[in-house]
Formats: sequence, structure tokens, C-alpha cells
Amino acid sequence: MENSRLQEFGRTSRNGGFIVGAMYGIALGGVLGLLFAPKRGSELRRQVADSADRVRRQANDLYGTASDTVNEVVQRGRRAFQAGTDAFKREASRTTAGRSGTMARTPTTRTDQGSDTAYL
Repeated sequence: MENSRLQEFGRTSRNGGFIVGAMYGIALGGVLGLLFAPKRGSELRRQVADSADRVRRQANDLYGTASDTVNEVVQRGRRAFQAGTDAFKREASRTTAGRSGTMARTPTTRTDQGSDTAYL
């Protein structure tokens, strides 16, 4: 289930890149259209300023959306990491609780103390 969410995020990210490119293209086309249109200077400047303001608002909205998406993914990653850590600790304590309380001895050929058996 988590894998499908990651795949969905990947598709959304690629679509987001297309949307950003389309927004820039629309803004550039609008500005160029205004510059080549036969209008008075004051009217043209007002329209360019309005277009720039509109693009700025759209960019801010897109940034907010992207920021929210990144924060959500980071939070999911933190929760998954914490769940994995908790599961590991539970399993480790369950495994050690099942032992008789003595440490297992594993023979080795050499240790720092010079004996032929090491105790783990």
C-alpha cells in the first residue's frame, strides 16, 4: 500500500513540473502579447504589472502546495522510521525475554585473553 502512495507521489511530482512549465509559458506569452499590442504606455505598464502580480500569486500558491507535499512526505517517513524502530525494539525484547538468562557461548580459535573460547 505504501508503495502505491510513493508511485502516486512520483506521478504528481512529474505533473507538477509540467504545470509549472505551463504557467511560465502562459505568463511569458501574455507579457509578449502585451508588449507587441498597440496600446498606450501607461495602459501597457498597468497590464504588465497586473500580469506579473497574477504570476507571483500563482507561484506562491504552487510553492505552498509543493511545501505542504514535501512536509507530508517527510512526516510519513518519520512515522515509518519510528514504527520500524518500535517494531525492532519489540522483537528484540521478545527475543531476549525468551532466553533462559544465560549468555550463549560460541567457541572461537583466538581471543584477546588467549583462551580458545569467547563468551558473547
